[in-house]
Amino acid sequence: MITSHINLQRAALVLIVLLASGYLLHIAASFFIDLATSFLLALLLNPLVGWLQKKTRMPAMLAIFLALLLVGGILLSLLFVIALQLKDFSTNWQEVSARFTSWIAHLRDYIEARWGIGQAEQERYLQVLVNNPEKNLSILNRLASSGGQFFGGLLASLSLIPIYTFFMLYYKERLRRFLFTVTAPAFRGNLKRILRKLQHVIFRYILGMLLVFLVVTALDTGVLLVFSMENALLLGVLAGLLNFIPYIGTALGGLIPMIIALITKDSLWYPLGIGLCFWGVQLLENNVITPLVVGDQVSLNAFTIILVLVIGGMLWGAAGMVLAIPYAAIVKCILEEMPSGRPVALLIGDEPLSAFDK
Repeated sequence: MITSHINLQRAALVLIVLLASGYLLHIAASFFIDLATSFLLALLLNPLVGWLQKKTRMPAMLAIFLALLLVGGILLSLLFVIALQLKDFSTNWQEVSARFTSWIAHLRDYIEARWGIGQAEQERYLQVLVNNPEKNLSILNRLASSGGQFFGGLLASLSLIPIYTFFMLYYKERLRRFLFTVTAPAFRGNLKRILRKLQHVIFRYILGMLLVFLVVTALDTGVLLVFSMENALLLGVLAGLLNFIPYIGTALGGLIPMIIALITKDSLWYPLGIGLCFWGVQLLENNVITPLVVGDQVSLNAFTIILVLVIGGMLWGAAGMVLAIPYAAIVKCILEEMPSGRPVALLIGDEPLSAFDK
C-alpha cells in the first residue's frame, strides 16, 4: 500500500514537471527554438571543426568561424536562387491573376448551371463576405502584426543562432566535463556511449536529410519542368523545404503546384499528372532515398512521429514541427542507453518486435 502510494506521488510529480516544462517551452518559444536549432547545427558542424583543427592545426575559434561561414554561404546561395525565382514569379503574376479571374468566372458559371444560383445571387453572397470593414480591418491588422512579428523574430534568430552555435562549439569540452562531473561514476560509461552515439546518429540524420532535400528538390523540379510549369525551380525548392515536415509538409508541397497548374493550365491533366508524379516521388523518397541516405538509426514509428509533430506544433508552431523529429530521435538515443528507458525506446521506435525478446 505504501509502495503504491509512493509510486502515485512520483507519477504526479513527473506529470507536474512535464506540464511546467511544456508551459515554459511555450511562453519562451523564440529563445528555445533558437537554442534547439543552434544545438543541432553544432552537432552537424562539430566533425568539420574537428577535421579542420586536426588537418590544419588552426585555432578552434578560426575553425568554428570558417565552418559557420560555409553554412552561411550555402544558405545565402539558396536564398539568392529563391529571390531570383520570386522575381520571375512576380513578373508572371499579371498573367496568373488574369487566368485566375477566368477560372473563377468558369466556376461561377458551373455553380449557376449545377445548383441554379444565379450570378447576381452569388455576387450578393460575395458582398456579404467582403463588405464587413470592421472584420476585414481586424483580419488585416492581425496579419500585419503576425507578419511583423515573424520577420522580426526571423532577423533576431539569424543573428542569435550563429552566436549560440559558435559558443556551443567553442565550449564543448567544458560542457562535456560538466556532464561527467554531475553524473554518478557508475553511469559515466553510459554517458560516454550516449554522447558518442548522439554525435554519430544526429550528424548522419541531419546530413542525410539535407541530401534528401537536394534529391527531392531535383526530382520535383524535373517533374514540373516536364509539365512546362513556370517557376519550376521555386516550386521544387518549396516542396523540398516542406518535405522536412513529414506528412503535412509533403502533402502541401504537392498541393501548391497542383493548384497553380489548375489555374494556369487549360487541361485537368496537368494538376492530376503533377499530383501523381509528386506522389511517386514521395513513395520513392520514403521507401528508397531516405532509408538509403539516412538509414534506420533514428527510426521512429508512424504513431510516434504524428504525436511529436502535434506536440511540436502546439509548442513552437511550424518550427516545432521541423525540430520535433530530430529531438525525438535524441530522446530515443538516450533511452536506449538507460536500462529503465529501453522499453520506452522500443515502444516509440520502429524496430522489429523480436527486439522486445532480447
